[in-house]
Amino acid sequence: MKYSLLGFGVSNKAVLDYLLNKGESVFVSEKRTLDDRTKEYLRSAGVEYEEGENSERIFKSDVIVVSPGVKPSHTLLLKARERGISITTELDLAYSELTRGENVIVAITGTNGKTTTTKLVAHLLSKRYRVFEGGNIGTPLISAVKDAENYEFFVCEVSSFQLHWSSSFKPKVGVLLNVALDHLDWHADFEDYLNSKLSMFKRQDANDIAFISKSIEEFVSDFESRIFLFDKNMGYHFKLNEGLLCFEDEHLEYMLENIPKHMRENLTAAVSVGLYLGLQPSEIVEGLNTFQSLPHRFEFVLERDGIVFVNDSKATNAHAVVAALNNFDKKNVILLLSGLGKNEDYKELSRAISQKCRAVIVFGEMKKLAERFVKNVPLVFAEDMKDAVKLAVEMATPKSVVLLSPAGASFDLYADYAERGEDFKRCVKEIMSETVYLKNS
Repeated sequence: MKYSLLGFGVSNKAVLDYLLNKGESVFVSEKRTLDDRTKEYLRSAGVEYEEGENSERIFKSDVIVVSPGVKPSHTLLLKARERGISITTELDLAYSELTRGENVIVAITGTNGKTTTTKLVAHLLSKRYRVFEGGNIGTPLISAVKDAENYEFFVCEVSSFQLHWSSSFKPKVGVLLNVALDHLDWHADFEDYLNSKLSMFKRQDANDIAFISKSIEEFVSDFESRIFLFDKNMGYHFKLNEGLLCFEDEHLEYMLENIPKHMRENLTAAVSVGLYLGLQPSEIVEGLNTFQSLPHRFEFVLERDGIVFVNDSKATNAHAVVAALNNFDKKNVILLLSGLGKNEDYKELSRAISQKCRAVIVFGEMKKLAERFVKNVPLVFAEDMKDAVKLAVEMATPKSVVLLSPAGASFDLYADYAERGEDFKRCVKEIMSETVYLKNS
């Protein structure tokens, strides 16, 4: 059988390795320019390729494997469907291999919180089981196929892009955290985005379980799987009460003081999965105590002169920024916005800014959008990150919070959200060091 890989990002590179190990014929089509190392690898492996464009050469195959980032409106994919050429994705190829045995797939999706929840689930399960962790967060699921016998659970984050292209993937345990307007620059509309998220749950049967956030209960009435609803106060056989995680069947508690409010629903989802899959409360508590929170997700940077700096660079949509702002009880936030918008409805963000922010500082492409939804508080334009942090420090008073929660993708100024977050931390530490020096001189 001959395969064409449309797009050659992380997932399709893993697909190539998988297909070559099976002795399949593969053609690679990548619209960007490939680096010399990649081209040398392809040549040495005997793989034909094209770069700088996607052409109809992909039609000389039995199956097209689509990279998740390729939009459904891609002209070649529309033509491929007309010609009856099979279209699949890394996720489905992995699923077809892993479900041949007794492997248990745990898949987490949602608009915000997927990565943290995936890593927490994997961390908790690793206290007792052999666990593969991957999917959309780094190592593609198909990379686990060659060593599948070494794992008892496969914990993976799955995105709406991956699920859009999938036709068969269904996890034994599925988690749906939340659904809010996002990626409308990729999906046709919100309904298309929502249906992508729901698709893997609609394929589940009575032997599977779906952990679903109560916030989206209205969308899940026709599922065949067992459904358990969770929220920030209750999970599977436990509840959160007055700052404590309390288990039903054991007198054991866990303090929640270091868990931001908007991350507690992620915690209830992860703990629910752990308990359902057989972990004891003591193992859950041990796992929570040893879990390292991820950078760029409501990350404390430093506190100086009574000013707290928080890096939430991963908040690339309005819903995530609202969740971050809801952690604050007072109107003391100086919010930094930046990046590329995603064709969202900003009503909720506008309301949250009015309630929680003393001022908003914006730089990058977000300048073109900010005036539409920043109301009733000062709006200041900055040149770049360093200028934005300087302005925030000048405006801040003791008990102020300077929060980078951008509401946009990073690609206008940075390679990714992590580079943006690191720049924020560097600027904060540099500027506050200078500020302290001047105050002491």
